[in-house]
Amino acid sequence: MKDLFIGISSSVGRYFVNDFYYNSVFTHYKNQINNSIRFNLLEDNIEDFVNLKEFKNVFILSAVSDPNECFNKKKFTKKFNVESTKKLLMNIFKHNCTIFFFSTEFIYDGVKGDYNENDIANPILEYGKQKLNIENFITDNYDNFVIYRLAKTYTNKLNEKSLISNWYEHFILNKHQEVDIANDQIFSPIFANDLPKISKTLIKNDFKGKINIGGSEALSRLDCLRIFIEIFKVKNVIINKKSINNFNLPELRPINTSLDTKLLQNIIDFKLKKFSDICKECYEKFPKK
Repeated sequence: MKDLFIGISSSVGRYFVNDFYYNSVFTHYKNQINNSIRFNLLEDNIEDFVNLKEFKNVFILSAVSDPNECFNKKKFTKKFNVESTKKLLMNIFKHNCTIFFFSTEFIYDGVKGDYNENDIANPILEYGKQKLNIENFITDNYDNFVIYRLAKTYTNKLNEKSLISNWYEHFILNKHQEVDIANDQIFSPIFANDLPKISKTLIKNDFKGKINIGGSEALSRLDCLRIFIEIFKVKNVIINKKSINNFNLPELRPINTSLDTKLLQNIIDFKLKKFSDICKECYEKFPKK
């Protein structure tokens, strides 16, 4: 049987194409990737495009995932992230597909950090509330699911907006020497290329349930910046440290959403990449200016 990916052109979704290319069907909304099918979650019925009986696994990646947009456009994002996603799920529930739903670290309130899968979900962000709404809808109505509580992802691509590429542009290309950074926001960053390998391993092990998907280390944004500066040999940097909630954001952000990933690491058969590993890769391959 085949795998179906809804929202392959999302920031995370595109990393699944190569690993799952054979025997999979992909849908996109804005940007076609390979032979993906255009599917509008707001307006379309998935069963008009594919026969769900043909699929063993359905990955739901489509979402408005910018927390600021979720807050500023609550009506629209609730329609997309909640109402339309529930309609999609209702179609999938009629079949015996395993649902892989991509949730977020932001279902946690960020008070204590090191959250495990049994900790109480208590989102303070609108985005987290919308994701938790769908988590609860799935668990209340269906048994055959995997819910990814996904940490902050980062990539090794120069043309993508990610921690490393953003700082490369700031310091190396634009030659800025000063930067404002949140010194109190802590997360468990995960390399995007690890996600397909994780998914294949979970499928192989027939895992079901909720699982934290994050890297093996808890880092602050300041930690990540210092790693970047050291590896890229950026000199004489002026770092202006302040709280994440002093950045004029529309909502207060959770401070510490680091994840306990013991469950994940006990299942997978490979080592998750560390942020420093990928910084070193990027230093070697990014153009020197």
